Amino acid sequence: MRRGLVAQRGRGCARRQPPARSAGPIRVAMSSVISGCCRVKAGSLRINVPIAGMAMLPVLFGWPALLYPMHIALLELIIDPAC
Repeated sequence: MRRGLVAQRGRGCARRQPPARSAGPIRVAMSSVISGCCRVKAGSLRINVPIAGMAMLPVLFGWPALLYPMHIALLELIIDPAC
């Protein structure tokens, strides 16, 4: 097995591949932590980018506001714990 950065399931999240001879419980735990961090990062972007877009597009194009700060705070309070 070759060491280096490996793409995890084609999602663009790279992690170090452990050497074949020392794949112990600590390596497995670190691998799951790293993959969990990648999933959290992707989920956070997937949720927060559209909310930011819906808040910024009207400002950039001079349209009436779609989301006021109260709406954004409510969405964040509902969505973030679910992520």
